[in-house]
Amino acid sequence: MKAFYMGIAVLIIIGVACAGCTSQSTTTQTGTSGQGAQAAATAAASSASQSVGSTTSSTSVFGTNYNWMEYKTTTSSGGTVMTTDMKTERSTGTYQGTPAIHFKMTMSTSMGSTTVYDVYYDTGMKNVLGGTTTLTIAGKTTTQNIPASELQSQSVANFNMDFTLTYDGTEPVTVPAGTYPAANKYTSTVNNVGVTYWSAPNVPVPIKWTSNSALGPTTAELVGWG
Repeated sequence: MKAFYMGIAVLIIIGVACAGCTSQSTTTQTGTSGQGAQAAATAAASSASQSVGSTTSSTSVFGTNYNWMEYKTTTSSGGTVMTTDMKTERSTGTYQGTPAIHFKMTMSTSMGSTTVYDVYYDTGMKNVLGGTTTLTIAGKTTTQNIPASELQSQSVANFNMDFTLTYDGTEPVTVPAGTYPAANKYTSTVNNVGVTYWSAPNVPVPIKWTSNSALGPTTAELVGWG
C-alpha cells in the first residue's frame, strides 16, 4: 500500500506539471539532443520579456501536443533513495462505452516494483471517469479500481488545470533528453506542495521539476517525449 500511495503522489505532481495549455502550439519531437546556439537565442529572447518575480499562466509555458513523455525520478524518503522510470502515454478510446481520453502511466522502481495506472477522462478533460492501478512485486500482480471521486479530488493528471507560475530567471540544465543552456525556471505551489519547473523552447513538457512533499524530496528529469 505504501508503494501505491507514493505512486499516486508522483502521479499528482506529474499531472499538474503537464497541466493543459491547449492554447500553445509547439513542434512535437522525440526527445532532444540539445538546444544549440539558435535555441539558446530563442530562450534568451523569450526570457527577456519576463522579469524575475513576475507571474505567468502555465498555459503559456507548457503544452499538450504530445503522445508520450518519459521521466527518470529520484525520491528520498526515510533515508531511502528510490529511482523510478516513469512513462506516460496519452491516447483516445472509450471507458465503459463513453468516449474518453486515456492516460497510461508505467512506473518501474529500483526496488523491483512496477505500477501501471490507467486513468480515463471525458473528452473535455474536465472529469475523471475512472481508472485502475496494477502493481507487480516479486512476480505477483494485483489490480484494483481507483474510484473516480478519489482521482478527481486529488487532481490526478488533470492536464486541463490552469495554475500560476512565478518566473525565477534562467540557468543551464542537463537531463537525459539533452542540455539546455538557458532553461527558464519557474516556481509554483501545487496541492500545498512547493514545486520548481524548468522549461525549454519547443518542449511542451517540463524538462525538469523538483518538489518537497511529506513523502520527501523528488527530482524528475526528462528522458524523452514525442
